[in-house]
Parts: sequence; structure tokens; C-alpha cells
Amino acid sequence: MLIPVLVGSLFFMKMNLERKCLYSTGIADVVLTAENMLKYGIDVEANPLIHLIAENVHYLPALILTKVFATSCLEYLLEKKPKVGSSLSYFASTVWGTGAGLNLYLYLQ
Repeated sequence: MLIPVLVGSLFFMKMNLERKCLYSTGIADVVLTAENMLKYGIDVEANPLIHLIAENVHYLPALILTKVFATSCLEYLLEKKPKVGSSLSYFASTVWGTGAGLNLYLYLQ
């Protein structure tokens, strides 16, 4: 149990603040959304793209694929246009953090 925590902390130490916020809120959002979709069904998801993929495939690949795609786009912007990428990363972190908070609230009900 200690080894993944150490590897994860070393991974995050080399990141700048934009990436730390982006990845931590993204992971929290995926985990909590997956828990709620398991508990309440796929109708909990408000994003129509994720909902469509979850209906046809499964909710976990839907969540992971869309989050990886969004994160990849933001990573590209962080490399090519640092100011735009930084602003959008903070915006995505805010949105994903809000989603994670709402999912946590729903999960605790």
C-alpha cells in the first residue's frame, strides 16, 4: 500500500501547479462519478457524451476515455500555448473539482 503512495507522490512532485490541480481533480471526479454510477445507475451522469458511451459500452471506459481525451487536449495546449493552456487547465480543474464535490455529496446521501 505504501509503494503506490510513494510513486504517486514522486510523480506529482515533478509537476507544476496547473498539472497537479488538473490530475488530482480529474482523478477525484472519475472515481466519485464511477462510484455513483455503480450505486445509482448511469442516469446520474449529466454529460450526454459520457452517458451515450456508458449506455452502449460501460460506464467505466466512458469516464476514463473522455477524461483522458480532455486531459490530452489540455496537455497539448499547455505545451503549445502555455498561457491559454494554463487558464483552461485551471478552469477544467474548477469544473472537475465541482463535479467531484457534487458526486461526494450524492455518494454520502
